[in-house]
Amino acid sequence: MVGADPTGREQLRTALIACGADLTHFEDTDLDKLWVGRYRNVSSLLEDATWRGLSAAGLPPGLVDQILALQGRAASAAGAAGGPDTSHAYMRLALAGAPPQPPGCSGSSSAVLLSGGGNNLQQQLAQHLDQPLAVKLPVGRGLSRDALNSSSELLDYVQEQPLHGLGADARRLTVLMTSVLTGVFEDCWSGAAGSADDLLSGAATVARLRPDFLFWVCNALLFKGEEKAQASALQDAVKELTDKMATSWDPALLPGASMPCMLAYAAAGNVAQFFALVRRDARTVTAAPITGRVDISQPLGRVKVVHYTLKVLQLMAQYAPDAPSIPLALGGMIKAVGSGGKVRSTVVMFQDFVLKRVEEFKDQPGSVMGYDELAELYAALDRARCPNLTRLHGGVIRLERAALVLHLQPVGLPMHGPPETEGALRQALRGVLTAVAALHRAGFVHRDIRWPNVIRLPAAASPSPALPPAAGSPDTFVLIDLEHAARADCRVDCRQPPRTLGSWPDAAALLDPTTGAFTRQSDLRLVAGLMAYLPFSLSDSGVRLQQDLASGRIASADAALAHEWLLATG
Repeated sequence: MVGADPTGREQLRTALIACGADLTHFEDTDLDKLWVGRYRNVSSLLEDATWRGLSAAGLPPGLVDQILALQGRAASAAGAAGGPDTSHAYMRLALAGAPPQPPGCSGSSSAVLLSGGGNNLQQQLAQHLDQPLAVKLPVGRGLSRDALNSSSELLDYVQEQPLHGLGADARRLTVLMTSVLTGVFEDCWSGAAGSADDLLSGAATVARLRPDFLFWVCNALLFKGEEKAQASALQDAVKELTDKMATSWDPALLPGASMPCMLAYAAAGNVAQFFALVRRDARTVTAAPITGRVDISQPLGRVKVVHYTLKVLQLMAQYAPDAPSIPLALGGMIKAVGSGGKVRSTVVMFQDFVLKRVEEFKDQPGSVMGYDELAELYAALDRARCPNLTRLHGGVIRLERAALVLHLQPVGLPMHGPPETEGALRQALRGVLTAVAALHRAGFVHRDIRWPNVIRLPAAASPSPALPPAAGSPDTFVLIDLEHAARADCRVDCRQPPRTLGSWPDAAALLDPTTGAFTRQSDLRLVAGLMAYLPFSLSDSGVRLQQDLASGRIASADAALAHEWLLATG
């Protein structure tokens, strides 16, 4: 590496080995990355090392793990000697250790989550949350004395240490725990409140449908909470834990994946309690207590809540390596941001429907229809019942001040680009053209046909709750996002802003050359665009279909569906 200091690198290697590192399998260039960076000696490395920073430096994971292990041992030794530690190492130590395994389980330490609820699951989780952390939580020396005198049991969870000499993160952790213990909270987590607001923000509709607290691991919703103002409403909070989003993901969108149990807490007034949400059958979810009720008006109760939360996070960390790949987070909010960082729309996925909120609906660029016409369009689609077109769920469409709120179905996986094979492309195009044909028969055009506005329902899912999936049925592709639709006979000239959509590839080639109107043929030209930039070579028949759609030689979507390429199998 240019600029590396071989002498310094060897000094660092010697010092790391002296601390207990095994560097046999790592190259000199890996140590060069540390030496020419900010870490000029082992002390500075162990004081400031983080997994994120070391990984960003391009170090092999094995070397990162060794350095963090050394950092953890250094922190443990410093704490035992009464000296300061570094917070990253401290928290890694606090969360170290494997969760319990139900009887009969072997292998992954996350089996307690993967089990989905065995006979002893509740007992196993309760025992785990009662176990001590690898290190006690730090509180400020002297500042916590009165609170510590309130219960001798507190010394099982916390230890005093001086605030001076601590790094910034370690100090924040100690100040936070001191606030938890004393009940006097300071603004020690700058920016944290904003992050929480972002997580739980949105329309009142979302607040009523989503739990008050959400925690995902790899897009799997594994920990949630419900909070009420009055202590008498605790049972209401517990009931909402089982009623609101009581599954980690939509199982129809991830067929065959083992569903873990979900952990949760309920809080009402000054009372809090932790639960495991266990699915007893396809329809029944029960909230099994895994802690007793704690009084958060008392120091011991507040410290126990932190302790239980860290024990839950320990389980989450153990589960993460085995988590399946989930493309959409149940309850997660996806924001579309426009110029200046202004939020244009938000989408929240629930198991049965998608909640979409379009801000400043009447001022959306490219729109040509108002609210009344859009409501008429969705009413027409409800009558058509086309499985390849998005529809309203429960008939919900309304204006909240200037925002359009929609509940939409079905829930599917977004297509970020074309399928990987010609057979899958053929199936997707059948679905899109079926949707376009139904839309055209209803007297409307879509105007924004592109892959991000197509979703896929795996064969195990159904496009309608009233229609169970047929055995061996192929995936279903659904055309969504109708906010830019228009009446098929609309004569508005769309060649210039604000009627032009930024997603159009070539407005001049797309629109009627005389009037500039968007027509049914314009939709078919957009469908032709779905057949461009493919990760494979399209067959001759497919090329002919694309050319015929793009040139307007195919009269309608129904006629396109009769093309030989779409009638072929495979």
